[in-house]
Amino acid sequence: AQRNEVTGSLVGIKVAGDAAPTLEGNSCSSNETAGIVYSFSASGTAAQNDCTGNGSGIIVTDQARPMLEANSCSDNRLSGITFNGDSAATANANSCLRNEVGIIVAGTARPTLERNICNENSLTGIAFRDSSRGLASSNDCVGNGQYGISIAVTANPTLMGNDCRDNGRSDME
Repeated sequence: AQRNEVTGSLVGIKVAGDAAPTLEGNSCSSNETAGIVYSFSASGTAAQNDCTGNGSGIIVTDQARPMLEANSCSDNRLSGITFNGDSAATANANSCLRNEVGIIVAGTARPTLERNICNENSLTGIAFRDSSRGLASSNDCVGNGQYGISIAVTANPTLMGNDCRDNGRSDME
């Protein structure tokens, strides 16, 4: 799916089952749940999509494992990007600005987060919750309302070279 505009739906674009499409240059805005959802065993690539003004920009759940690259996931009510279930995706160079949380990693998800910009979110830049794991490397988490990166006691991510500064409560929790 390339250069489509999807607005005012429950979900803008849903990728499910074993599908592995390339989603590029789409505009997904004002959708109730999310701009893009990957579920079940879906994979493929989402690149240079604009997911703004949704519940969440992009949701990756179940065992989905897409590559998310250079997407703009800003000004959403909840998150720019959410990984949950047992997903193992990669997010590289995405912009997650002015959401409640830039990137949420929950459940037993274990994504690789590299070079994402998670700034100016009302709560947190990147939040590792539940029993999540994964790698967060070279991300910018600047100027968030509470934390640059927050890690639940039960989560166990690997953090390397992230720039966390000028956050409301603490740069890391």
